[in-house]
Amino acid sequence: MARTTFLNTADDMKWLRDVHLPRLSKKFKSAVIHGNEDYPEMIEVYERRDPVVTDRKDVFQPDENGVYRHVSGTLQNPTPPPELDMASNLFGKLKSAERSRLMAVIEDPNQETWSDAHGIILDRGSWMTLWQAIIAVDPTFPKRGAATDRRGRVVEPWPRIPSRDLILKAIRYATH
Repeated sequence: MARTTFLNTADDMKWLRDVHLPRLSKKFKSAVIHGNEDYPEMIEVYERRDPVVTDRKDVFQPDENGVYRHVSGTLQNPTPPPELDMASNLFGKLKSAERSRLMAVIEDPNQETWSDAHGIILDRGSWMTLWQAIIAVDPTFPKRGAATDRRGRVVEPWPRIPSRDLILKAIRYATH
């Protein structure tokens, strides 16, 4: 059975920020670590020091590099992948609007967020868009997008939405 550890002291939360979640806001007063404390399978954080079962939580899990990423919850400013700092379009580094659209699709890949972010250029040298980077790392990904009528209404949705992991892999590919 997996080990679960509850943290709710100032020292515990400082340790959590120092070791696993360096950008975690100080508004979070408690956490539950699932698995080994040195490399947890999942970390849940709460705003209250003594949360109750109905409290909202934010969940972090390690990516393939062992970096904890926000995967669900109410977090308003999830940690962006470091590759976003390397992304650039024809005007230079990505502006906050493009970064926000990319973070939206990373945090919640769905028809709306994917439609909003698929055309963002990630590499000004090759003019590679997020969609092109997805296809480069997953050749089975559809090369046809959503279909619209003359008024711009969607009549056929995207045949497939990329997963969070695939999006992150594609961003890494385009920026390295």
